[in-house]
Amino acid sequence: MVTFAIVGLVPWLALLSFWQVELKTELIVLPFLGLAMQLLPGGIAWLRSEFKSQDNLVKGSYILSNLLCNRGVLGGLTVFILFGEQAFAYAQLIIVFGMPVLVIVGFPLASHYNRAHYNNANDNSSSFLSTFLDKRQLPLAGLLAGGLLNVGGIERPEMLGTVFAGLIHVVAWALLVPVGASIDFREMKKHWRQVLDIIPLRFILSPLILYLLAMLAGLEGTLLLTVVVLAMTPTAINAVVTAKLFGLSVNLATTAFVLTTAVYMIFILPLMLVLTAYVF
Repeated sequence: MVTFAIVGLVPWLALLSFWQVELKTELIVLPFLGLAMQLLPGGIAWLRSEFKSQDNLVKGSYILSNLLCNRGVLGGLTVFILFGEQAFAYAQLIIVFGMPVLVIVGFPLASHYNRAHYNNANDNSSSFLSTFLDKRQLPLAGLLAGGLLNVGGIERPEMLGTVFAGLIHVVAWALLVPVGASIDFREMKKHWRQVLDIIPLRFILSPLILYLLAMLAGLEGTLLLTVVVLAMTPTAINAVVTAKLFGLSVNLATTAFVLTTAVYMIFILPLMLVLTAYVF
């Protein structure tokens, strides 16, 4: 079911969404801060994974759990609650590179670690390149097609907005049902120590780095706070979906998703609500 969603449905979502994206010159720094929001934690996790005694399936899931964060749903809802509609609009610009990172970085990375595990090769560069010919890379074709239509000035028909809204619900069910069915809480107990270091990376180091980058870019006020809040979001369900799709450690990715989401809901979100009410 997951493979069907990625190969048969997500490419159309990618095409429709990138066809409609408004290419603005103002606030151009926001998408790039959003890109850093994913690549920096992912890069740090990759460096750290080199010093961990883990197999490649676990390493791949560990990196994905840092690379992919829940900014689109949980992050967008949080900034809307804290700062209102304008912040939600900013959030949409910040996460515009979210799907490209998933299909251009996340999918090849997951495929690379899967191949490295089963091939037991010392040099997997050719395997890494070959992942772009994998059928699971079809969402990338959707992104390219949508981008070409957008840049070409071809207006997307209004009815396709309705198609997109319906299709995204189908994709959500096709991805979440298999993920939910694969959750094994007994196995999660074996992995929680391996993902504990994601907590300071996601909730302290990443927002601090993004705060400094946003300050250097001249952002302030609600715009600055929106960047920091989105940098503080937990591991995304897409990390679990990608791990399952490419045969990595689903249990580790699930543990990271559940643990970081619990920390966010119990500690981080209430703290942000208090700070917004009494400080900002």
